[in-house]
Amino acid sequence: VAASTSLGKKDKATLGLSVFAGSIPTSLIFLTGAASMNQLILSFAGISVNWIEWFVLMGVPGLALTGVYLVIMLLFFPLKGDVRIDKELIQQKLVALGSFTKKEKWTLIWLVIAVILWMTDGVHGINLAWTTMGVSMFMALPIGGSLITPANWKGVPMSTIVYLTAAVAIGRVGTASGMTVWITDTLFPSVLPENIFLLGLAIAGVCMLLHMFL
Repeated sequence: VAASTSLGKKDKATLGLSVFAGSIPTSLIFLTGAASMNQLILSFAGISVNWIEWFVLMGVPGLALTGVYLVIMLLFFPLKGDVRIDKELIQQKLVALGSFTKKEKWTLIWLVIAVILWMTDGVHGINLAWTTMGVSMFMALPIGGSLITPANWKGVPMSTIVYLTAAVAIGRVGTASGMTVWITDTLFPSVLPENIFLLGLAIAGVCMLLHMFL
C-alpha cells in the first residue's frame, strides 16, 4: 500500500511503525491473535478460558487499547505530506496476481477450518494447540494440498520459542530459588503505595528493568 501512495520515506517508516505498534493491542482481541503470548497471559493468570470466553473478556479492552494506540500515533507521528493513493496502480497489481491458484484455494479452506475449530473449542473440548497442529499436519499431506514443506520449517523462529519457554519458566525458577523474594525486598519499598496507579507504575518499572537484563 505504501508503495502505491505519494508518501515520502519518513512517512512510509511511520506507516510501518503504526502497523507494528497496532499489532500489539489488536492481537489481544482474539486468543489466537498472538497465540503464544496470550497463552502465556493465561498461564500467569492461572485460569483457563476458551476462544469465545477470551473474546468476551478481551474484545472490548483490545479494541479500546487499539484506539489509544491510534491516538498516540496521530499525536506523536503525524504524516508530513498529503496522502494520494494510486488506485490504478493497485488495480494493476491485483490483476497481475491472477486468479486463485490451487494451493491458495487449499490454504483458504484449511484456514477456514482452523478458525471454525478455534471458535468452537468450548463445544468440542479440543485444545487450540491440538487443533492447530492437526490442521498443520493435514496441510503437509498430499491430500491436503502439500502446503507445508520441509523448507518452510526454516522460517520457524526457534529463538522466539526458546525465549517464551524461558519466560514461562523463570517465574517458577525465581520462586524456587528465592530470587523473587529478594527482588521484592530489594527493589520495592517496605510499604507499598495505596494508590493503585502508583503501584501499577512501580510494578511496570521493575518489570521493564528486569526484562532488559533477563
